Amino acid sequence: MDNCEESEATSLRKSALEFCRSLQREGESNNSFLLAAVVDLLTEKLDETYPKEESETNEAILQEAQTVRSCSIDDEPIATVIDAFIHQICKDLAEKHDVIRREYWMFMQRDLSERFGNK
Repeated sequence: MDNCEESEATSLRKSALEFCRSLQREGESNNSFLLAAVVDLLTEKLDETYPKEESETNEAILQEAQTVRSCSIDDEPIATVIDAFIHQICKDLAEKHDVIRREYWMFMQRDLSERFGNK
């Protein structure tokens, strides 16, 4: 997606997330490769979104995150919920699904929290 036009990358990312959703519905929700792909796709989307501070886009990211992995919104700010979602997925990968790369997922958790948490 790095070498395509922005609109094409957005479309590809959306298709990839839809594919992840379909795999999750088929019972692959704990697959480490699926969870890693979700983290990567949402991180790319957050990288695009946060500099723009578009609340509608943040809401769309949150909805995608909730579809792929269940998390509750309650009345929390969207950035806090997205941060909590990514934190939980990285924690699950580090502790349950991809323990061989535990340090990597812990690094990703810290890095993403620093970049996107509590905005």
